[in-house]
Amino acid sequence: MMRINTDVESSHSAQDLSKAETLQKFGLFFQKMGELDLAVSVYQRVLDLGADSPDLRFNYGAARLKQIRPTEALNHFKAAARRQPEEPGIHLGMANSHQLLGDIASAEACLEKELMLSPDSAQAAVNLGWILEEQNRVPEALMQYRKALYYNPNHPDLRWNHGLACLMLGDYARGWRDYEFRWKARNKQKP
Repeated sequence: MMRINTDVESSHSAQDLSKAETLQKFGLFFQKMGELDLAVSVYQRVLDLGADSPDLRFNYGAARLKQIRPTEALNHFKAAARRQPEEPGIHLGMANSHQLLGDIASAEACLEKELMLSPDSAQAAVNLGWILEEQNRVPEALMQYRKALYYNPNHPDLRWNHGLACLMLGDYARGWRDYEFRWKARNKQKP
C-alpha cells in the first residue's frame, strides 16, 4: 500500500500552497490510474488545506461521478462552475450527474450550456441526443448530431447515433451508412 505524506499545515503560505498543488497532481495521477478512493482522499486533503480551485473541484467531481456518487459529484461541479462558469467540461459533468439523479430537464439544460460553450464537444452532443431520443424527440436529436458532425465528422459514437436517429426517421440511406460506425464505436472488428 502506498502512502503519501499529506502533512501540510493550513497556513496558506506559498510553500504549503505549492505542496497542495503537488498533492492535487498526485490525486489526478491516482484518478487516471483508476485508484478513485485514493484520488478522492487526496482531493479532500487539498480542500482541507484551503487550496480550493475550479480544476480541483472538476477533478473531484469527475472522480465521484465515476464512483457513481452523483450528488457529491454535482456539488463539486457546481463549485467549479461558480468560479469558472465558462470552462468547457464542467456543464457536461453536471449534466451527467443530473442524469444519474433522474433530473432529465436539468441534464438537458446543462448539455445545451456545454454545447454553447464548446460546440465541438462530441460527448455533449451524443449525451444530449440520447436524452432527446429517450423523450421521443428524435428530430431534435438528429439536429444535435448534425451540428456536432460539423466539428467531428468521423467521431464513431456520433456517427453511430446519427445513423440510429436517421433509421428511426426513415432515412435509410444515411442511417445504414452511419450505423456501420458501431464497429468503431465499440472497438470491434466486423465479423
